[in-house]
Amino acid sequence: MYKEEISTLKHQNDALAKALGKATVERDWAVGKLKSLDLPNKQSLVTCKLPNLSKARQCALLSIHRSLIYYKARELSGCNTSVLNKIDSIYREHPEYGYRYIYNQLQEDGFNVGKDRVLKYMGVLNISAVYPRKKPSISCRNAQA
Repeated sequence: MYKEEISTLKHQNDALAKALGKATVERDWAVGKLKSLDLPNKQSLVTCKLPNLSKARQCALLSIHRSLIYYKARELSGCNTSVLNKIDSIYREHPEYGYRYIYNQLQEDGFNVGKDRVLKYMGVLNISAVYPRKKPSISCRNAQA
């Protein structure tokens, strides 16, 4: 009687061990595939509709920070498009101008904007001054000697 019960429990234990091994292999495969995803795709996988899995646990499983789920990017407040357009036109005319020269030109044109704001707007427009570079001296032979 006990021998039969022990043998059935051994068969159940073997079946459970086999199922656990299969689940572990599948989990490792899924984790490997999830690591190859980029951040926006990982963010899109997190849903709040799962009753048994919280957002925090989903983020932990995907190896992303929870703040990325809740963060909403702000648009630049106070971006004056007329100033941005003027900075762009000044830069197109004089690409060698840095933010100080562009600031001075804006002041002459009647725009009331600070140097820091000009520098920030140049960053928004992804522009920077074009500096002259010294040409390499290639005509001098054996410059190291």
